Amino acid sequence: MEKTTFQTYVGVKRIQAEPQEKDGKPGYHVVYEDGYESWSPKDVFERAYLAIARPDKLTDADIANFMSCGEMLSENRGEKTTLVEFIMPTGWIDYEVSSCVSPINYDQELGEKICIDHIANRLSSHLGFVLSPYAYTDSRTDAAYISAASPDVVLALIEKIENYRET
Repeated sequence: MEKTTFQTYVGVKRIQAEPQEKDGKPGYHVVYEDGYESWSPKDVFERAYLAIARPDKLTDADIANFMSCGEMLSENRGEKTTLVEFIMPTGWIDYEVSSCVSPINYDQELGEKICIDHIANRLSSHLGFVLSPYAYTDSRTDAAYISAASPDVVLALIEKIENYRET
């Protein structure tokens, strides 16, 4: 038997897709940048891609959508500090700490909001590289997709980020 050597690859791609049934099964019709078209079953597609609102920019809602698939662990440390551990859908873990000057003013919920906002800002810069080749084009106006875990709901984190930014 001939021995083969497999190399591991990591890819980042931007695609366009629309829901489409094939043989009675839900899925997505996928169009790649080079025009190649394929079909992907819904469960496989939604584990691999995250819809974004604009093809040239990640919005706060896009970041919150991605983060809604993750898990936040929060604890207060001492009398005036909140520590947040956030596990991204990809398994990457990010940490943030928020403290106040006086224990009298400590509010763990506010500390969590501040931490989540800082984590979201870092995530935005980390994910932004995916769109960098497309930042100066506006030829596509439909929703694009980026590789990530797909959420079913965008609830708590969008609310936390928006509430914090309003204050």
